[in-house]
This record gives sequence, C-alpha cells and structure tokens, in this order.
Amino acid sequence: MKTWIEHQWGKIQHTCHISSLQRAEIEPGEEDHALSLGFISADDDKDYWYNCRSTRVRLKKNARKYKGKLTGIVCKPILNGLRIMETKRIYKEWIDRKGFAAYEGDDEFLPCDTCIMYYLEDELVAYSKIRLHNKSAELLVNAGTIPKIAMDTLKYELYWLRQQGKEYCYFGQGYEHCSFWKADQSTFQWWDGNKWSRNLEEFKSLCDRDTKIVFESS
Repeated sequence: MKTWIEHQWGKIQHTCHISSLQRAEIEPGEEDHALSLGFISADDDKDYWYNCRSTRVRLKKNARKYKGKLTGIVCKPILNGLRIMETKRIYKEWIDRKGFAAYEGDDEFLPCDTCIMYYLEDELVAYSKIRLHNKSAELLVNAGTIPKIAMDTLKYELYWLRQQGKEYCYFGQGYEHCSFWKADQSTFQWWDGNKWSRNLEEFKSLCDRDTKIVFESS
C-alpha cells in the first residue's frame, strides 16, 4: 500500500486554511488493511482511495435475523441491464426526495460489487450497493422509494454480512447531520485521523459543526 498527501488548496492572505487530502494506492488483498486505517474507496477515482472521518460497526456474532416485511434478493446488477435501469430510477427518486447531490459513480456498479434489491410484496422499493472484501464490507449506497426504509434494509444487511463471515461493515464518511444515524448503531466507531473512537458525543458534535460551516468558493 502506497500513501501520499495531496495539497489541494490554501488561504493565507486574510485567513489561514490549508486543505490536504491523504491518498492511497491499494494492491489486491490490502483492502481490509486500508479500511482499518481510515481509507475508503471512491467510485469517481477507482484507482486511488482517500482518508476521511470513516465510520464502521463491528458485526456482532449474535446478530439477529431480519424478520420484517422486506424480501432481499442478492444479485450482480452489472450483468443485467434491466436491473441497472431499475436501480438508477430508484437512486434518482431517492436523491430528489432527500435533496442530496448525485456523486459521480454512485449509481454505477463495478464487477466486484454486490447489490441487494428489496421488494415489498412484488414491488421493488429499495436497493443497496455493497463492496465485499476478505474480512469487511463497504456499504456504498442505500436508496429507497419509501421513507424510513433504510433501517429495515440495514438490519437485513448486517445480519447477511455476518453470515458471510465479515467482521466489519463500513458506512463511508461521517460528516454533517445526515451521519447522525450511524452513531446510533450498536458497536459504532469513527476514525479520528489517528485511531478508531467510540466517543459518540464528540462525533455528533463534529457532525453538527460540519453542517454549520459555510464554505464560499472563489
């Protein structure tokens, strides 16, 4: 694993702010190690990972089987054009309803990605894009057409991942108010730049500060 720092931009004329990004080039088999050091993969730049306030949960051995009304179907949508069209539709409906930005690559799948498609009776109502590694998994996208369905799909996935022998499930970045739900999960941890922390109060305080920051681009 090769790491380096990219110094992206800075301000010194009226205020001091230096923006840097730590990046990594990951060899096959190094994914678990990279994730354990706060790096996550990015679909818009598949060759390089970046360090951030990463979040994760340790998958409990006694994870309970999902007993809700959803039916989950595990598949490889990249092998089926119809499924990709369906997930793209759900993704667009989801970001429009939530007011989220569409990030490059979010609604695409790599050959290594797994998709769980969720049905309520016969209607497709949600899907998750998951990237599996040797001992861990990255939950990259969860999108649904029904409000508050995410907690049901999450329960399904945490149990399913445990059954696959995974130790950790990574939730991606932990910034702003939209990340509060992550801290409510049992065994939650966040990467503070040096170590994995269980300080939930500090995590939520940082997320609150993130939301309050006003960034003015020049």
